[in-house]
Amino acid sequence: MSDGSPNKRKGIRNYYLTRPTRKRNHSGNDTLRDAVLLDQLITQKLQEQRSLETLLRTQFSQYQSSINGRLAFYGTFIMVVIGIISVFGYSSIKDFLRSQIGTQLEAKLVTPEVNKTVKDALDIQTKDFVVERINPLKESLGNIRADLDNLQSTAKMIGPLDRSVKELSADTRSAKTDVRNVSGETATLGLYYDVRRGERSALDQLITIAKEDSSQRGVLAKSLLSDANLFFQDYKYGLVQRQTANLKTRQHVRPSAEELGNRMYKDKDSTNREAMVNEIAGRGMHYFVQDLVNVARDDPNLKVACRAAKAIETLTGEHFEDYPPYHEIQGWWDKTGSKDTKYMNSLRRLDELPALWEKKEFDKALSLLNEVSNSKSGMCYSHSMIARIYLTQGDKDKAKQHLTIATGECDEQTDAMMLDAQLLYEEGKRKEVIDIISKIKSYINDPVAFEKQCRSSFPNIVNEEGFKNLFGDK
Repeated sequence: MSDGSPNKRKGIRNYYLTRPTRKRNHSGNDTLRDAVLLDQLITQKLQEQRSLETLLRTQFSQYQSSINGRLAFYGTFIMVVIGIISVFGYSSIKDFLRSQIGTQLEAKLVTPEVNKTVKDALDIQTKDFVVERINPLKESLGNIRADLDNLQSTAKMIGPLDRSVKELSADTRSAKTDVRNVSGETATLGLYYDVRRGERSALDQLITIAKEDSSQRGVLAKSLLSDANLFFQDYKYGLVQRQTANLKTRQHVRPSAEELGNRMYKDKDSTNREAMVNEIAGRGMHYFVQDLVNVARDDPNLKVACRAAKAIETLTGEHFEDYPPYHEIQGWWDKTGSKDTKYMNSLRRLDELPALWEKKEFDKALSLLNEVSNSKSGMCYSHSMIARIYLTQGDKDKAKQHLTIATGECDEQTDAMMLDAQLLYEEGKRKEVIDIISKIKSYINDPVAFEKQCRSSFPNIVNEEGFKNLFGDK
């Protein structure tokens, strides 16, 4: 600040050193020492003034947070304090001079000019403080007050906006709930149509929702489960049934019981599994009832399951007022059906056959095949394998007996038919051999390879007219 600068102090000091010398009782050195002392006193008072200013600024900044509503009061108070400081500073210097150097020295040194200089310095100090510190603070306080007013206005606007946001949030939550409900109901309808297509897993989910979900979705599931279409009664007793057919001729064929049992469980195409079930029922294979119970209970496609239920009714004479998942059928099997051996088979034991064949344990293999077939119709694969064993043992008569069963009860038994043709060829029955070759050819997908096999296996008939008609004259 200007009042405490070195230049100001230097100016005061020069004043005392250059003013005209008057006659006095003191020596020149004493006068100079007194002047220096006076300068030091003034400097000390100015430092005290700056300390007081610093204290005032600190206190002022502490009260800034509570200025709203009291700004006018503090402005007035600050001006009063500044006036007190101004008066207090000038009077203190006079009192201090009187107490230190006496009235005589005051009369000689503290002249009106000195008093005026000191007072002017204090006035300048006060004005500089007001201009440099107080006025900017008042301006800042005014800005702060304006900001506070703006904040209050903004707060009045925020209130309704906050209520609108809360209402919007509530509406959003409600909309999300509605979306979830609609999504759940849509998924339930999707399950319903999946059941209509025959998916058992979809039916299981629909039943679970109807039992456990108390919301609108559960009510919807219960309503959908009451749809008679999900009982598959029309499909179960429909006149149109899928049949086993040859892929080449598209004509109905009779697969072996071993193939029926395997594909009824493992075929990936549900229509093929359904055709196997229908074939079992149509050919009266009672020993498959146990497997049909498993299919009705476990098959992933409900159309296959309902056809299995119908096949069980056909083979046993029972009637089940049941619908998927066919618990009534399982209950009947556990209580009654499982006690009748004619409804059972041991086809799974055929899995042991390859190992016995590889070890050439033909006696054990023969025993196994006889036990599995056990006078059951349609066991054409087993009869074909039995014939092979008898041929290795040199018993052609028994081999022929089993080949006749294999080729008579089933179609597409190309291996058994070729064995039979070989025996007839050895007996010189060329016409019968050509007839068998003609049947086999209708099942073969690669006629070129089959022709080469026939020319190699039956060289004496390649010139026969019937053979040429089958493969051409080459």
